[in-house]
Amino acid sequence: MDRKTFIQKGITGTGIFAASAALGNVIKNDIDELKELDIIGFNHIPNTPSKILENSVFHKADSRGHANHGWLDSNHTFSFANYYNPERMHFGVLRVLNDDRVDAGKGFGTHPHDNMEIISIPLEGNLEHKDSMGNVAVIKKGDIQVMSAGTGIYHSEYNQSKDDLVKFLQIWVFPNRKNVTPRYDQITLDVNDRHNNLQQILSPNPDDAGVWVHQDAWFHLGKFDEGFAKTYQIKKKGNGVYAFVLNGSFDIEGFTVAQRDGFGVWDIEHLQIKANSQDAEILLMEVPMSL
Repeated sequence: MDRKTFIQKGITGTGIFAASAALGNVIKNDIDELKELDIIGFNHIPNTPSKILENSVFHKADSRGHANHGWLDSNHTFSFANYYNPERMHFGVLRVLNDDRVDAGKGFGTHPHDNMEIISIPLEGNLEHKDSMGNVAVIKKGDIQVMSAGTGIYHSEYNQSKDDLVKFLQIWVFPNRKNVTPRYDQITLDVNDRHNNLQQILSPNPDDAGVWVHQDAWFHLGKFDEGFAKTYQIKKKGNGVYAFVLNGSFDIEGFTVAQRDGFGVWDIEHLQIKANSQDAEILLMEVPMSL
């Protein structure tokens, strides 16, 4: 589908989204649709016979769903749009982890979302955001953006540059409260604070470090020197952690996790990670394993 057709058709938000009088009629397409989930759990996908822990999942980078729409090149860790894998629907309440590249001057036209916590983490370039709440902003590397879609919002996202790609992660988390008043927030963090440290970028507490969401979730970013080790302590009993390696390689609980691989684990109290390369970067997402 080309960008013009894509924008004309619009895109739906959550797969549990239903067009309403408030948001108007919505036409589904093949870019931003989610399959409905029968049960929210950890998807019951522990690894089959392997040396990996039974309470874990390992997703190699090249096993992700891939879609190239020309102006948008996207890798989906979990089922999304035309990528559907019943064993890769979600990790607890972590529903979407998309690794997106948007061409210069291109972007997502105005489209709706509801009842989802949507987190954007820019990795390269500048992404312009506009929404139905009146927010107009540009997010860049070092920024963290969050939207609580709640009762329903419209927004658009565009690559400002005429020459350079935008690379960013878009992450969707099921909220613990439905139909909240829509909300937008954006902060700029000091990336130096994550050197050999896990910098908190998201939590359930508005007064805590980072942005906040309607869910008992905590996200951290770290950039480590080779050989540096860190222990991550689970914040809430029963939560699991999904680790996504942005750069380099890590040893996680004795298992090697390379660039753009994902490793999820539950039924633990802490997580041991160690950088196997210089300037290794990691995103840790602690989330409830069920609603």
